[in-house]
Amino acid sequence: MKKTHIAFLWDESYLWGIMAYNVLKGLSIPFDLITANDINSGILDNYRLLFVPGGWASDKTMALGDGGKDPIRMFVKSGGNYLGICGGAGMALMERDGLGLLPVKRRSTKDRIPSFSGQVRLKRTALQHPIWNGLPEPTVFHAWWPSQFEIVDNAAVITIADYGEPEDNAYVADLKIAGVKSDDWKRWEMIYGINLNPSMLKGEPAIIEGRYEKGNVILSMLHFDTPDDIYGQRALENLLVYLTYPGNSSKISDRINAISPSQGGAKANEDNHRLFSRATEMSPMAELEELIDFGIKNNLWFRRNPWLLQWQRGIRGLEYNTLYILIKELLYRGADLDDELKEHIAQFLDMARRLLIKEKEAMDAGPVNPVKSGIVEIDSLREKLFGNAKHYGGMFKELIQKIDRTLLNLLRRL
Repeated sequence: MKKTHIAFLWDESYLWGIMAYNVLKGLSIPFDLITANDINSGILDNYRLLFVPGGWASDKTMALGDGGKDPIRMFVKSGGNYLGICGGAGMALMERDGLGLLPVKRRSTKDRIPSFSGQVRLKRTALQHPIWNGLPEPTVFHAWWPSQFEIVDNAAVITIADYGEPEDNAYVADLKIAGVKSDDWKRWEMIYGINLNPSMLKGEPAIIEGRYEKGNVILSMLHFDTPDDIYGQRALENLLVYLTYPGNSSKISDRINAISPSQGGAKANEDNHRLFSRATEMSPMAELEELIDFGIKNNLWFRRNPWLLQWQRGIRGLEYNTLYILIKELLYRGADLDDELKEHIAQFLDMARRLLIKEKEAMDAGPVNPVKSGIVEIDSLREKLFGNAKHYGGMFKELIQKIDRTLLNLLRRL
């Protein structure tokens, strides 16, 4: 493995990992892919920055195990830096299974919006921070189902930016914000049984920074690594420069000092569109394409952009989305799917079709809880496919772990 200055922690990132990978590659930013096993072997001694993309924070810490947490803490204590995006930010918090790098917790579900997705304006609170270099004011970024910070010690944490107003094209659950009147949110909350009013997000910290002894820690609930997000990618570059070469931003890459947001974003846009469109054209996985088409034809989801579906509340849309993109990524890069993996995919899709038909029938009669529907056949199929909790489990988790290992080995050879 070549030694750069940025370590990219791959474990338990899946869709969000490949999204971040492609954005960094499109921006020509050098990094090494590492795993929890590498961290346990002491590999962080070779780096200045640990970058952790999105995903389920609890699954990330579980992958680290107790043996992987202390090396990260020692790395940061000794002067290494940490950048966490969404789930990578959650992993660093003061939770039962977290790293405790900053005196910050996650807000409880009852006190936050659990299902916001899309574009949101920011209110800058650290006006001179390097993240804003070359960015207009106001700036709009993307958030994808973020948690929310609860700062325990305000004296130890700098809030770089708060959430401002969401854009009209953003969603809460499957409700487009532009389509809901301000006085209708309470009615929808009673129907869905969760917080939905986007006003709960306004004024909450979105990007924070603090010290863990000698190391610097920046945590963001915003996905600067979103494909096609010109300004998000510039913000990500700014942070990587700031955390990797403080005081000397010219070293990370010759092109970063000269880059403009439009240049960097256009290059990344072009690469991402080519990736996802070409992968779709060359895919031999007709069954997977048929499943996606089935969902579109039956109004279970639609294509929100080239890499993300928007699904109705009541189904596990993110899981199908993740499987679709990861397989497309493998095929685009010329990977051969072995017979065992093909059979596993076919079994999953056969059961998924049966589940989606039953869920469609149930949803036609009224709202359906996406985890526990109360319908025996639906809940039985869901448990086999996804487990019985919100985070990934069941046959789906086994399948994407196989795909993920294949993809990691492939990317490391490039």
